[in-house]
Amino acid sequence: MLVLSAHVDPAKEQVIGAEALVRWQHPSLGLLTPDKFLSSIMSHGLSLEMARFVIRSAVKQCKQWHQAGFEIGVSVNVSASDLSDTHLANYILAELDKSQLNPRFLTVEVTETEMTLDLAKSLEILTRLRMRGVNISIDDFGTGHSSLMQLIRSPFSELKIDISFVRDMFTDKKSMAVINASMSLAKSLGIKTVAEGVESSEQAQFFLSHDCHAIQGYLYSVPLAPAQFLTFLGTANQTKLAESVVVN
Repeated sequence: MLVLSAHVDPAKEQVIGAEALVRWQHPSLGLLTPDKFLSSIMSHGLSLEMARFVIRSAVKQCKQWHQAGFEIGVSVNVSASDLSDTHLANYILAELDKSQLNPRFLTVEVTETEMTLDLAKSLEILTRLRMRGVNISIDDFGTGHSSLMQLIRSPFSELKIDISFVRDMFTDKKSMAVINASMSLAKSLGIKTVAEGVESSEQAQFFLSHDCHAIQGYLYSVPLAPAQFLTFLGTANQTKLAESVVVN
């Protein structure tokens, strides 16, 4: 099943997008996160099928938000191995055409660690998507080994600061250094920044004061099922988000 994690503009305190995440409603174990079942998906050769499900569902949800009057975007995670299959790029563009969703409302996220697996092929396909108007995000930035030259050559329009650095930002000097360096680099390259795992008002205030484009995390909402997210979206974008917090 699909759940949605809100992207919030820290200045306006409004939802400006969402990341589409996948969950498995196990009959006996309950709702499972990808770390509990992704290895099984991979071993059974179902990774590409799951990626298509997420893309198809995310594009459909985004179109429904627009029809409801909320012109926000959606992000999907795609593994580098899946992205190296040119059929997936074709599938993404076909789903956008079928739904008549403007490509600028879709962001494809690729983790930094996976980008190095087949860099040339990944860059070719990501550039093709970017040229069609799709946004490209480098996820979990700072956890991999990308060189500055690789980052400059890549068609990224967004950089996501990994949750591990955000979690320890006020207690670990190295984490704060990575955050500051990442935001400075993104600003120099003219790309947006998104901070993952924001759970406190102090963290939100820091990213607001440093012109972070969006924050994501449990401060405002846990990941929500599509119907719940639409309700949250309607409430959150009409009031201060602090009054619309959704917790477990």
